[in-house]
Amino acid sequence: MKKTKKSYEQYLNEIGCTYENCEYLTNKDRKKYLKPRSLKLYLSENRYGTVLRKYDPIAFEVGYDDYAR
Repeated sequence: MKKTKKSYEQYLNEIGCTYENCEYLTNKDRKKYLKPRSLKLYLSENRYGTVLRKYDPIAFEVGYDDYAR
């Protein structure tokens, strides 16, 4: 099975994440950030991988590189 970015995103969506671990995504000093309410909504919908890919692409790419090995 080929490990694609889409499959990695789906994997992250399945394992999820806690709000406390993703709270840095709500920092207004970031180029792209989320409102706390939006982040909680995404996480409750099991969309952690989607959020990470969109709002922290560097972390997503680093994780994907490890996943693809």
